Parts: sequence; structure tokens; C-alpha cells
Amino acid sequence: MSEQIPPPFLSTLAHHAADPFRLLVESVVEYAIFMLDPAGRVVSWNPGAERVYACPGSQIIGKSFSRFYTASDQAAGKPEEALRLALETNSYEQTSLRVRHDGSQFWAVVTVSNLKDYFGNHAGFSVVTRDISEQRAAEEAIRTERDISDAILSSLPGVYYMYDETGRFLRWNKRFEEVTEYTAEEIRQLHPLDSFEGEDKKRLQERIGNVFVNGRDEIEATFVSKSGRRTPYYFNGVRAEFNGKPCLLGMGIDITYRVRAEQELRTKDDRLQQAAKAANVGLWDWDIHTNQVYYSAEWKRQIGYEEHEIGNDLNEWQVRVHPDDLEAALQGMRNYIADPTQRYEIEFRLKHRNGSYRLILSQGSLLFDEQQKPIRMLGSHVDVTEKKRLEQKLQQAQKMEAIGLLAGGVAHDFNNLLTVINGCSELLLDQMDEQHPMQQLLLEIYQAGERAAGLTRQLLAFSRKQVLEPKILNLNQVVQETEKLLRRMVGEDIDFSVSLQPNIGLIKVDPGQVEQVLINLVVNARDAMPTFGQLTIETQQVSLDSSYCRGLANVPPGDYVLLAVSDTGCGMDAETQAKIFEPFFTTKEIGKGTGLGLATVHGIVKQSQGHIAVYSELGQGTTFKIYFPQVETPANHQASQSSKLMPSGTETVLLVEDEEAVRTLGKLILQKCGYHVLEDPNGKEALQMAAAFTGPIHLLLSDVVMPLLGGRELAQKMIQLLPQIKILFLSGYTDDAIIRHGVLSSEVAFLQKPFTPTALAQKVRHILDSTPTEKASCLSHPSAP
Repeated sequence: MSEQIPPPFLSTLAHHAADPFRLLVESVVEYAIFMLDPAGRVVSWNPGAERVYACPGSQIIGKSFSRFYTASDQAAGKPEEALRLALETNSYEQTSLRVRHDGSQFWAVVTVSNLKDYFGNHAGFSVVTRDISEQRAAEEAIRTERDISDAILSSLPGVYYMYDETGRFLRWNKRFEEVTEYTAEEIRQLHPLDSFEGEDKKRLQERIGNVFVNGRDEIEATFVSKSGRRTPYYFNGVRAEFNGKPCLLGMGIDITYRVRAEQELRTKDDRLQQAAKAANVGLWDWDIHTNQVYYSAEWKRQIGYEEHEIGNDLNEWQVRVHPDDLEAALQGMRNYIADPTQRYEIEFRLKHRNGSYRLILSQGSLLFDEQQKPIRMLGSHVDVTEKKRLEQKLQQAQKMEAIGLLAGGVAHDFNNLLTVINGCSELLLDQMDEQHPMQQLLLEIYQAGERAAGLTRQLLAFSRKQVLEPKILNLNQVVQETEKLLRRMVGEDIDFSVSLQPNIGLIKVDPGQVEQVLINLVVNARDAMPTFGQLTIETQQVSLDSSYCRGLANVPPGDYVLLAVSDTGCGMDAETQAKIFEPFFTTKEIGKGTGLGLATVHGIVKQSQGHIAVYSELGQGTTFKIYFPQVETPANHQASQSSKLMPSGTETVLLVEDEEAVRTLGKLILQKCGYHVLEDPNGKEALQMAAAFTGPIHLLLSDVVMPLLGGRELAQKMIQLLPQIKILFLSGYTDDAIIRHGVLSSEVAFLQKPFTPTALAQKVRHILDSTPTEKASCLSHPSAP
């Protein structure tokens, strides 16, 4: 190193000399404080440095500070390492031997810090040295005393030991060797956990960590010797230091006799406690005069506490009772004490450790002294939170099921009426000249019937009793075909945009029902933006992983096609979101909504094996996300086509329908199309008619739900009688086995009520023209679910 001090550093040094704190540094005599230039040469030297290093400043200024390192440290590059670390970390501290000017050595704590100039550039180092020789000597004396203590401890009956953070034993007494049955050489290779098994081993591993972190811990565990002898011990460990490194100093005491005595005392009580725990019952024992209460471990566990964490005062219970329930709970106890003939049984909310409240059912009975005065009250606590929640959930499910049954029943009967109204209206309109004076009135009847049919579809969708005719389709195509109608619905004040991801996968759904979902969601979004806003419809192909599906019921992981409808409207709070899918729930004004829109959407999505989620905040808008399972593309997948033609035929059709008006309409339509029609109001008589009929019967057109003999049973018997006959079912809804979960099998022909004459004619012709196929398994096996 050059002895010349660079000018830039001298200017920095001059700045420090002008600093008023310089006087303070010069007055310190306990610490050596000096500065180095970037090359590690001394440029300033305080009186403390002269004392600590026994070297006047005149003999060290301009020279390397490395001369104060031992020869071995110099050879190992320690001075350069200290400067490098100070540059990297701004301040580096080390404890090591230092060399005075006269060659003597001393222990010191040295802090090297990086100095910077006004511009933040490195300008040198400051070094602070503290002589700790006396402290080290004191520590050595303490170690000597410890050695003496170890000798004393070796004569005591307990086991004493010391090991470092890696589990390497450092010291132990003679008793430790006797208890472990290991030799000194074997103990050096032994890990502290090797003498424990099972749960004790796991607990000890955690407690050892606690000692090194917190300074102290204790535990009871079973010690296993080399020969397998098992002995219960109480262990107490404290963190200590050995040769400058942290270690654990432990003591163990054999508690065999105490454990045995306690076990005998607990035997009877344990049986009661175990029975209470098995029954999930917490026990309590209240001394009425002292207000002292015994709370069982299970009582404490119910509200999230360990046994030692709650005291034995009545206040421990009172402070945890919900404020709204406390007075009623206390009054219930007072009433029972005043009149023990009545039953003590109350419910109240008790605060759990996590801040939630658990609903508790408390029951109890009094104990009396010789004067028949109540002195104690014993009782039980049972957490009935989950039971109550399930009861409420069951009640809600039963309510929804009842509403669904009612809605489905009404829709079923109403569909029969609408079939007649709409069918007759269509037939009359087809025969009536456009200039006829009654044509407009008849058209109004027909349109009203169509609107009523839409309402019944909503009721069936909510109750999940509508019959879907799923088709494999591209969701983008459905959105594009419906977009024009949707734009007319939202109006010009709303910015309406559609974003469709190209090449998305196919889904299997009823296209009409998907359109219904879109319409309902768009109407809902429009009503949430009465003046202006943005409405967006998006499609996207997504994959739902197991972590997303874990918290959802009956939603398997896999590939889905997402339909998202978002608006920037008024949004919803959490309470409203919890109810939006309930039927007849609406936030709209009276007369502005039926409350069936979102219930319908929910029913359609669930029946289509999809999943629906809603995200909303007040004032921030709402997004509905619907996930439809993606399906593989079948080889024969083709787009369906519709027609308004009423094809004709000459075959014989057996029409079985218990509703006379519907049966009459069906007969008129079929006869108009040229078919020979046999009719009967119930399945039993229809079967007899078919057996007596001498000619061929080509098609059975039957309602599903009928008295005496239902449509499925009739079809099974008809196939046995006439194996070549074809089957077409009619119904407003059905939970019959021919339809599984409301989704129509591809092997079963079905026509949904209310139907139009055109739809009936086309469906009949399609079935008659189709090639014979194997009859559906659900028709061949009456026991099918």
C-alpha cells in the first residue's frame, strides 16, 4: 500500500474536522475510533485509539490498519475481507484477537463502516474498536465455575446434559449414562430425540426449538433407554452458551411414582371426561357461594382454548357470552335457583377464540346442603351451532322444494291449458284471412298464450323440472344469434359490447335455455343501469383446477366454456347477493319484476351441469360468470334446421292423453295431416285397444304422467305387444325415469308442452321416418331410477 493520502479524502477529512461532533470523538478514551482512506490507511486517530492500541497517532497515520491484526489473520486476508464486507453492507462487526503496538494481544469487538462524501461516493472507512479482554476473562472465570458446577451435578440423582443446536451432546453427568444405558462414546453419536418415540418425539422436537427461540421450556415425556426400558420423566431446558455458541442445558427427573399416583386419581374422572368428550359435551361445576367454576377440557375446547388458558371464575363465562344473550342467560340461572322444580335449559351464543360466536345449549341441575339450600350447580354445554345451521338449511331446502313442487304442478296443469289455447289459436290463424275482423283478436290471444308459456318455462326452470333437449353447440353462435335481440332490449343509453374468444370448445346444452339465460341476465343488468352504463358479454375457454373447485359443491375440475355478463350498475351488497337466486326475491319496485329471472337462470345452469358465480359491490357493478362443461365434438355433429311446414302421413297413431282438451287438439292436428288416429284417455284402456286392433299401429303418442298406467309403463308393455312400434312422449314436465335429472336421453323421443301444431306434426313425421333403433334401456327395465 502507498503511504500517500489522496487529496479527495483529505478534503472529506477536513469536513469531518470541522464537524462539532469531532470534539466528541476526540474526547472518547474507552473506544478506539479512527478513519481509513479507501486503501485502508489510517488518516485520523483519537486518544482512545492511542490507549487501546498503545500507539501514538504520529506512528500510525498514513500506515495500513492491517498491522493490528494477528499474523495468522493477515495471512488469511482478514483485513481486506473486513473492508470488503463494510463496502457491501455499509457496516461490518467482528469479534477477534487484535495486536497492540507493543505486540501484545487482546480480544476486541471491531466495527468497520463505509464513509461516503457529499455526493454519495465511497470516501473511506471509520473503525471503532472496543477492548473486551476483561469481559472475556470474566467469561472464562464463569466457565471455570460451570465446570465445578458440572462436577457437583454429577453427584445428583437427576440427569443433566448439554447439547448444541445440531443436537450434538456436549456435556452430561454420570447419571445420564446410567439412565440411557449408553457409553460416553455412544452418547457423542446420539441425538437427543433418539431416546423418544411417537408423539413424544414430535412434541420434544417442537419444545427444543422453543428453548432456542424463547430461552426456556419444559415437558413431560417417556424416556426409552438403550435396552428399551421406558420411564416417565419431567424435563426442563434453558438456553445457554458454550464456547461462544448457543446450546441447551437440560435437567430430567424421574416422575414414575407421581405419574402412577396421578393416574390412579384420574381413573374415575377420566372415564367421565372421555364419555363427555365422545358425546361432544362440555362439563361445568359452579360453586354458588364463591362463584368459582370448574370448566372441563371439552368445555374450553368448544370455544378454542387449551385447558390451562381459562381460569375458574364465573366471569370467564360471562365475558364470553354474547351481550344480547347475557341477561337472558343469567336470568335463566336465577329463575332455576329460585324454583328448582322447573327445567334448566337455555341457549346462548358463546364467543370463540377466533372471534366468532358458537351457539351453546346449556343444561344443569342443583346440589343442596343439609338444609336443602342450593350450594352447587352442575351442568353441560353442547355446541349446537352446526346442528342449528343444518336445521335452517334443511328448512330452507324444504321450503324451496315445496315451492318447486307447487311451481312444477301449476306449470304442468297450465301447460295442458296452454297447449289447447295456443294450438287452437294457431290452427284458426292458419285458416283465417288476414283481412278477417277477428284475426287481430285471435292474434292477441295467441301472443298472450306464448307469453304465458314463457312464464311456465320460468317456473319449470326454477324448479328444475323442465325437460331439456341438449344439443352440442358453439356458445359463440348462440350469443351472436341472440345479440340483435339483446341490443334492442338494452336501448341506446347503454354501451353494449360483445367479446367472443374464437375457437372455443363445444358445450352440450339446450340452446333455447341458453338464450333464456342471456335474456334474463341482460334484463337484470339493464335494470341496474337506469340512466347509462356499460354492458359486456364475454365468452372464454377456461380450466378450473382442484383448488378452485374444492370449495364448490358438485363442480369437478376440468375444461369449461365461460359465459360472463358484466355491468357497471348499482351493484349489490353481500346480504342481497345471498338471496338473489331465491324465487320471488326482487329488489325492484312492485310491478317491475317477478323475482323469477335469476332463479330461472340458476335452475337452468344447475340442470345443465354448470356452475354460476356472482361478483358484485355496491356502486361498482356486477358480473355473472357461468361455467358450462366442455364436451368433445362428435363425428356426426351438424347444425339443426327448423321449418314451419306441417308434413303429412297416412300411418296409424295411438294417442293416449288423460287431458281431454289436449287429446282433442292432438287428434285434430294429426287428422289434418292425414294420419289415422286411435285415441284413449288412459294407458290401461289404450293397451287393450292396441291388442284388439287388427291393423298395424306405427306410433304411440303418449303423455308421461297419467292415472292407472303411466307413459313409461305403457311404452314398455306396448313394445312387448308390438316390437316395431315407435314411441313419442308428451309432457309439461316429468320426474319419470325416462328422463334422468330432467335431461332428455338421445334414445327417447319427447315433445314438450305446450306444443304448436307445427311442432307436433314435424316431430311425428321425424319419428316415423327415423330408422328403427334399439329401445332405450329405461323403457326396457322398469326398475331403472
